[in-house]
Amino acid sequence: RRAEEKESMASTEPLPQHIMALAIKLRADNDFYSQIHHLHQRGWELTPQNMEMLEPFLPCPKEADSGRVAIHKTGLGSSAALVTSLVGALLAFFGVVSLPEMVDGEEALEEDMTLPPAGFENGDSDEGVATPDGMENNGKHKEGLKIAHNLAQICHCYAQGKVGSGFDVSSAIYGSHIYTRFSRRLVGKFLDGLDQEGSSSSLTESVSQQLVDIVDGTWDSTVTPINLPPGLELLMADVCGGSESPSMAKQILEWKQNHRKTGFLDDYYWKDLKRCNKKIGTLLTDQFASAPIRDGLRRDGVMILANRT
Repeated sequence: RRAEEKESMASTEPLPQHIMALAIKLRADNDFYSQIHHLHQRGWELTPQNMEMLEPFLPCPKEADSGRVAIHKTGLGSSAALVTSLVGALLAFFGVVSLPEMVDGEEALEEDMTLPPAGFENGDSDEGVATPDGMENNGKHKEGLKIAHNLAQICHCYAQGKVGSGFDVSSAIYGSHIYTRFSRRLVGKFLDGLDQEGSSSSLTESVSQQLVDIVDGTWDSTVTPINLPPGLELLMADVCGGSESPSMAKQILEWKQNHRKTGFLDDYYWKDLKRCNKKIGTLLTDQFASAPIRDGLRRDGVMILANRT
């Protein structure tokens, strides 16, 4: 699901002209945080059906002894969704971009609109839209998504200490897809410059122009849409815990550096992981999408996977 549907719900209603202020209210979707406490509090069993019955945007519980907020994330990219939806809301509110609207949790897109970002390697096609109005809206929405994506990536990189692949931000914009990250050189120099600028809340004119140039530029990320085939479900468990993404990413990068050479091969584990990821993508898009597999999933459910994989 996309960020507009999930994390922030950053509502920005126009204010009277005489009020020079912008009020932003951030609300977190229940799916991003453990709801075990709220279910126990109501005496409900821990089931998906009861989860759906909870009122939306529940606050995180507080620890009984300290009174501090207990934040138990579910690991679905809450910080990226927050940054992305806030950036998108501000860009749309000030008329910088045109973004697809959400209707009942789904994007109200023109028929057959494709989602890969304009300016990316595989996102320049405008095929599939028949009417001039549809083509115009399609182009505006794709350009708006591109700008929101690029700016949110920069903001999130800066907030998290320039670690991570950016896949969570990309998912918040484009939904489910196969992703190749952008080159570090695209934003690295700019982010280093921000560190040298200090903690000022405003950017100089030259830095602002650099930011605009980067956001409007062509990035080398790739986005290939992907969906689970009919009959195949992905289940996730709420373990009432979570992790801090920056520290985890740094530990993984340190591990990669320390285990770079295995025997006579460089980056063996990393390359093997890449091969596994590609195989999973092929399974979902080709093998599992084939008619015999789809029919078997509808007939036998997940049991067929044990016999075919």
